[in-house]
Amino acid sequence: MDKPEGSSRICNISKTVVEAVYTVLPRHANPINLLHGGIALEWIIATSNLAATRVARGPVVLASLDHVFFVSPVRIGENSVVTSWVELVGETSLSLTTLMEAENPETGERRVTTLAHLTMVAVDRDLRPRKVSAVVKPSDSVEEMLFLDAMRRRSMGNRCSRNKLEVIRDVSKPKPLVPGLSLESYRFAYPEDTVMLDVVDASKLLYVMDELAGITGLRYVHDPVVTASVDYTCFYSPIWVGETIQFYSALTFVGRKSIETTVKVVSRNEMTGDERHITTAYFTLVHVGPDGHSKPVPQYKPRDKEEEAIYMEGLARRRQRMKLLSSFTDRFGDYQRMAEWLRKHKG
Repeated sequence: MDKPEGSSRICNISKTVVEAVYTVLPRHANPINLLHGGIALEWIIATSNLAATRVARGPVVLASLDHVFFVSPVRIGENSVVTSWVELVGETSLSLTTLMEAENPETGERRVTTLAHLTMVAVDRDLRPRKVSAVVKPSDSVEEMLFLDAMRRRSMGNRCSRNKLEVIRDVSKPKPLVPGLSLESYRFAYPEDTVMLDVVDASKLLYVMDELAGITGLRYVHDPVVTASVDYTCFYSPIWVGETIQFYSALTFVGRKSIETTVKVVSRNEMTGDERHITTAYFTLVHVGPDGHSKPVPQYKPRDKEEEAIYMEGLARRRQRMKLLSSFTDRFGDYQRMAEWLRKHKG
């Protein structure tokens, strides 16, 4: 996988590839027999975690997840092929890309389902950032493109670090656009929710967040909705085993065929009463009919200035989301070809 150069290991991107294949069973599906969005996110993060752990040679935690767009569903009986690789290593962080494809088990034909860019941080047993003694060195033109793209994303800056302490202290509940369209859910953080350390795995959080977002959307549409995208998501603080996890969901935008639901996660130490804001994510949900095609959702007109402000903030996010989706769609084919090349050369 690597060779020594001074005190650092050198890794070619293809040597960091991890591929996982899951058969989509009924227990993985939503009510309309498609792969549940929360489970898809769980598989993406689990595979990314393994790729990052191998390079970091120790525990890692998810720091951020770029916008995730689900462009094609995975049906019961199909395989979900998840391919993850490390593209760039900083002093303590690792930049990864993970591609999910739906595979026909009879023909072997694959189609892109989603593409995710993630940042993970190597940590020690006390959860302090730990230096990664490895560097990524592109071995050819394909890896060079991936490396430069990761450099470009990193040059945009860490959107999670701005006013981090202030953000962590903000444990207020999100305000819904539509009165009454908010939900709350509570649960303990158990050892089974962890991976290596006594902190909750981010994939477990995203699974519950996606589920709560879907229930919120269902209560508005009164018909099936599926996850279409998840906006850029930062994780500000860990949740320790034994703490209470508080999930707050609110409907924050209504479009023509889609809605936006905000889900906020807050942890609470029941012994001290201390609460911390862990993460907030914006889920876009699409109303889907029996034929699998999108359908209009009930329209909602803001009734006062507060609702108008919530609506306009949601509209701004939607416009930014659509711009990103256009650029993502143009790159799916390239990433699928590059993933295939990396898999063939991973050794």
